[in-house]
Amino acid sequence: FSNVLYEMFKIDSRKYFAYQNPMDRDTWTQPRGYIAFKGPGLITERIKAGLDHASDYYGWPSYWPGAWSTYNSVTYVRGALCKITDYPAIVKIPPVAVGILAAGGNSQAPFHVSLECESGAVSSALPSTSAANVAMGFVVNQPTAVAAARRLGLTTSAGGLSWLLDTHYGEPGVASGVGIRIYNDAGTPINLLPDRIKTGTGNARGWYGYKDLTTRVSSGSVETYSGDFTASLEAIGGQTVTAGSVNAQLQAVVSFQ
Repeated sequence: FSNVLYEMFKIDSRKYFAYQNPMDRDTWTQPRGYIAFKGPGLITERIKAGLDHASDYYGWPSYWPGAWSTYNSVTYVRGALCKITDYPAIVKIPPVAVGILAAGGNSQAPFHVSLECESGAVSSALPSTSAANVAMGFVVNQPTAVAAARRLGLTTSAGGLSWLLDTHYGEPGVASGVGIRIYNDAGTPINLLPDRIKTGTGNARGWYGYKDLTTRVSSGSVETYSGDFTASLEAIGGQTVTAGSVNAQLQAVVSFQ
């Protein structure tokens, strides 16, 4: 079977309104979706594209080889939230000689990220069942880069990553023994998220209260925040530096905790 992606989103309709607390765990026991075999002689032959599972579920459950559910595994949070509004598509770090990196030097490039937050958004990377804490972070969104960092032990106690590596680290033509560190505007290196699965895990995982990394530049019903960062290409301690290209990917994200 191929991979399946489904998305849940907020709607205005109150017809099926069920959750109203600041935080609710999903207790809907029925599937959110399923894979069904369809063919002559099967009741699932009646399934057509566009049918709504709320009223059309032919074959349930005899002909469903796979289904997925959010029962007791998803928590809905209500509160003032933030969104990323401005970020660089590409950050170009100037070329640098192997000798400079091996001697402890670096090559750097600045970039900034802007957020828009609803008034009243709570900035915190801590887990909470009473407040809708909002945190931001940078996700290393290439599994190969995450795996390479883990192989080199570039991780924190909570599983965060301290370095961003090339998407093809270790392959021919790719620089080795070097990686990218991300610094905040105070010059402090920040940890990076290996994924977005675990929230409420704090700085060690790569989550930071959004106000810890940004500064408010405008206020009102919607507030704007901007953060300055530096991408720094450096030698990784204990590794031999070799020449080559460096091409890495990072995604700025915000999320309830």
